[in-house]
Amino acid sequence: MPHPNEKRLDARLVALLVLLILDSLAALFIAQQIIIYQDYPFDTDEATHANNALILTLDLRAGDFRAFLRDSYQQAYYPPTFSWLRAVAYLVFGATPVVARMFSLACLFAAVLVIYAVGLELDEARGWLVGLVAGSLTLTAQPILDHAPLAMLETPGLLVSFALLWAYLRAMKRPSAARLLFTSLLLTLTFLTKYTYGLASLATLAIMGFSAALSPPKPERRLEWVRPLLWRWGWLFGPFVLAMLAWFGPPYKLNGLLAYVASQPVAERFSREGVLFYPRSIVLHYAPSPLFTLVMVASVIWTGVQWRHRGLRLLLLYLAVGLLEMLINSQKTPRFIVTFIPAAYLLTGAMLAWLAADWQRQWPRLEKRLAAAVTLLAVCLVSVVPVLGERLRAYPLLLQAQYETSPQANALAAWIEQQTAGQRFYLVNPWDQFSAATLEWRRATGNPPPGARYHELSLPWVFLQEPRPEQIAETRRQIQTTGSQYVVALEGGPAGGPYWPDYANALGDILIPAGRQQFAIEQYRVSGWLDQSPLTREGLSQAMSAGRYTLYVQATIYQVAGQ
Repeated sequence: MPHPNEKRLDARLVALLVLLILDSLAALFIAQQIIIYQDYPFDTDEATHANNALILTLDLRAGDFRAFLRDSYQQAYYPPTFSWLRAVAYLVFGATPVVARMFSLACLFAAVLVIYAVGLELDEARGWLVGLVAGSLTLTAQPILDHAPLAMLETPGLLVSFALLWAYLRAMKRPSAARLLFTSLLLTLTFLTKYTYGLASLATLAIMGFSAALSPPKPERRLEWVRPLLWRWGWLFGPFVLAMLAWFGPPYKLNGLLAYVASQPVAERFSREGVLFYPRSIVLHYAPSPLFTLVMVASVIWTGVQWRHRGLRLLLLYLAVGLLEMLINSQKTPRFIVTFIPAAYLLTGAMLAWLAADWQRQWPRLEKRLAAAVTLLAVCLVSVVPVLGERLRAYPLLLQAQYETSPQANALAAWIEQQTAGQRFYLVNPWDQFSAATLEWRRATGNPPPGARYHELSLPWVFLQEPRPEQIAETRRQIQTTGSQYVVALEGGPAGGPYWPDYANALGDILIPAGRQQFAIEQYRVSGWLDQSPLTREGLSQAMSAGRYTLYVQATIYQVAGQ
């Protein structure tokens, strides 16, 4: 007769195999879309994150490790944890948009498995079911799948933050210096992935520590209890504090952190729209169907009853702290809670595992209630099928909307490169889908001079303001002091004022016209619709048709006299 542990091991292996199959199918489907849309250029956000890694890649290629450390340390606004790893991917596979985007997809693939591992830590007997449910739900979340093919920080943040939760649960079960030190390292890496991820994780672990401190044993055993508690805190938070003291040494580093302070007035944050934004996002985008949200809410309520369970308390706190942070902090967009919502999926899996475990014991006592709960669960599961079907049908079109622009922008970039002959130029009035960061990526990955560093390929740029004498003088100074051999002026784009003719007249003594051409570039305005509406192919198609517009961009090249 097989030992009970063997049955449990079989269940774990089967659940892991099922999740691996689902994870692989999702990754292959997304990878296919990345290949299809590989000619769609980066917008500013993607280019910024891709370039942060490219800076380090060029240092490593040159064998200049001092510059590598210096450039890593200077990445203050977006810290360098995943720039390091992405740089390794560039060295191995090449620095291309496909590699940059595939890296994010690889992080999602790994994150799903880490979420499964967290489920195993929650319940020794049925953790496999918890992890299978949570991992599967993660693969249904629209914002998570939206950002897996983008060179952004959402899926890397998801990976490192849940690796931290996994390490913490293991360290609290069997505390040791090595496990606590490893947890502290992951807390540091989470913080240095993106500050908002690190602040929520730090607050969660701190609350967990204080909750343990508020539950002392009997007075006669208090000293025996305090010593190991302080020892755990020392190993858990001590290395992290030392790392943060080193990281935030220069004042500009603290300014990078403070830049995450919300840009909206407090009144707007706590308006009805602001308070309801993320709950609505969960219903529309993170639940596998709007009706299934009832199951997720029930799991949160159930977890409140199970508050004494350390693992469930950790996840509930992490979810609550993350949602509160995003309510207070920054602009509202569904992607900002990507790293927090899988905690709700784990709570859902835990509740379903508990229901499965206690079914026979609870049925005689709660027959009618359990029957109603099971009926509701069945209805919720059935409702998932059409919603997920629509999301899959709409996904290829969704990526076109997410990339926002089209390969037509590449023609403009190629023309500029040809006209400027690889020399530095001063860029006037770029915009989000055609930015200096995007052109810097092209310069650094196209055909740069041997041994070139990123700072040598960077581009000065400006959004024009109303031409006043002091503004014109400052523009003249920047053109001359940045070593720009050319000025590239873009007229007709959505950013910057329409003031270039006035500037060109005032700067005519240093600007020599060298080329002029018009480009038609199609773009989409669909982000508002995506934030407010459930994803369907028909609805997205209509929104893209309504939001499609064409920019007629007049690009003019000037040589700078005397440069």
